[in-house]
Amino acid sequence: MLSNIMINKYSILLLLLFAAVSAQAQTTPEVRKTSSFDKNWFFLQGDAPGADQKVFNDSKWQKLNLPHDWGISGPFKQEYPSATGKLPWWGTAWYRKHFTLPASDAGRQLFLDVDGAMAYASVWVNGHWAGGWPYGYSSGRVGVTPSSHPGADN
Repeated sequence: MLSNIMINKYSILLLLLFAAVSAQAQTTPEVRKTSSFDKNWFFLQGDAPGADQKVFNDSKWQKLNLPHDWGISGPFKQEYPSATGKLPWWGTAWYRKHFTLPASDAGRQLFLDVDGAMAYASVWVNGHWAGGWPYGYSSGRVGVTPSSHPGADN
């Protein structure tokens, strides 16, 4: 009789564990969502004081889609170093993008993944420095959660 009681207790315990695992497996896990950010950028080659701020007039800047390599637009000059392909890749340039995050993104961790950017890339979101990397044509990830505004213009 004692062994039957123990078997029943273990059976009940196993059933409870199975029910808990089964219920957990049926809940929908948080799914990573990725969105392409390649379209509708504004570009300016040269410095633009204040371009790191949220409110800035970039309406006269060149409109383009990524990927983009501003060095390729030239000018090609024989006197430039051959390591640069005789193209002017150095200097300062700005890329800006306006976007609205869905309100449903509130509470999520948000990142900007960049497949490649030339040396000393810096990322600003809504006037706040989010991060960057010093290496040329390398990819990077920047956390943009603290300065992003879900449900609003960014």
